Formats: sequence, C-alpha cells, structure tokens
Amino acid sequence: MNQEEKLMRLSIPANWAVTYNQFHDVDPVLNEESNSGTYKNWYHFTEDLMQITKLSYEGDQKVVAQNHLLIDLGYYPEGKAEGEYTLSLVWPKDDSMDWENAEKFISKDRFEIRDKIEEWLERY
Repeated sequence: MNQEEKLMRLSIPANWAVTYNQFHDVDPVLNEESNSGTYKNWYHFTEDLMQITKLSYEGDQKVVAQNHLLIDLGYYPEGKAEGEYTLSLVWPKDDSMDWENAEKFISKDRFEIRDKIEEWLERY
C-alpha cells in the first residue's frame, strides 16, 4: 500500500463502533498484463472490507454487543473488474444475525457506498 491509499473518510455517530476497516478511497487498477479481468490492487476489493456495529449500554458503559445491528461491506467477486461493493444492514434475530433478510445496497461507486453508510448510521 502506498501513502496515497487512505481509508475512506466517514462521519460516524457516537453510538456506533468500527470493528474492522479496510475500506480505502482508491480507484481500482485493472491488471492489463493478463486478460483475467482482475485488479492489480485487488487487496482493496475483497469480501471483508468493513464492519460497523451499533453500540449498546451495560449500565452507563457503551459496549460492542454480540448480535447487535451491523453494517457489513464487501466486494464481490473479490478483486474482479465485474465486481461490486455490497453493503448489508444486518439485524439481530434470536441468538444470531439475520443475514438472510439483511437490507442490501450494491454499487460499483465507493462514494455512493460511503453516502449509504452515513445514511444508515444516522437513521439507525
């Protein structure tokens, strides 16, 4: 990673915690040396880019709780030019997370993804 590759800037309200972040503000670079349709900088376009979780309270302490509202970001198929960012809003269900009924937002545009993340953070 060079110094030009910075994490995407996000406005995160106080009641959320970023628990994993590899969402960089970088353009994909097509690997023109092969016809594989992959990116040279594939490591910025993987299935595991970001997770943000809603904080809860234990007494007067904010904590990252198990099975709490989650925003998850990945790029599918990872490292491929035909791929897209997939943003998921996942609600807790019983003792697990309800991935099956997660709200999805899909885009190739990282700035649209950033805007949707910020919208969800404010709404929930």
